[in-house]
Amino acid sequence: KNNGTHVTFSNKVISRYDQIGEKIIRDYHLEVIFKCVYQLQQLVSLKFPIHPSVREAVLRVHHQEVLIVMEAFKDHKYKEMYSKSFSLKLRERVNIQVRMVNVDAFLMLTVLECWATQTMNYKGLNHTLILHGCPEDSTTKFDSKNGAHIYFRFSFAMFRFVPHPHELYLHCKVQLCLKDDTIDCIPVSG
Repeated sequence: KNNGTHVTFSNKVISRYDQIGEKIIRDYHLEVIFKCVYQLQQLVSLKFPIHPSVREAVLRVHHQEVLIVMEAFKDHKYKEMYSKSFSLKLRERVNIQVRMVNVDAFLMLTVLECWATQTMNYKGLNHTLILHGCPEDSTTKFDSKNGAHIYFRFSFAMFRFVPHPHELYLHCKVQLCLKDDTIDCIPVSG
């Protein structure tokens, strides 16, 4: 079931029992009901200024966890990840991956919005990179299809804010969706 904010998966396991004749049984009847609920939308941010490593966000709903991480990579093939703060020249490509970790195969990840701020707590100036699941900044390039995988990759040209501080902190609003629900998963540019 999908109510727009959460998706619920339910299943029932019923024990077999030996029937004596057609009227009575002598074994206990056991019925176990499983129910998993996943929150579909959440925010994830890069841990530090464009000197990123990994920023984690965990959803906990009925003992189910979906870990979302944001990572910065040195190359456009997303093979070598930055593990500590780093600096880039203006106009150099910043390669970012947002992904779900240890998630069931029926969920996909859609990035709805991404923006850069001057501070981790969203204070100061901000600059939008992705809006409504589509590139907003003219240099933002998608390196994977948004909403089609458990990860999403994009890049943009490095910039800086005019006033101090010049550091960039990245933040993304993501949504989880069902693999078969491409209408809600894959954004349509308007």
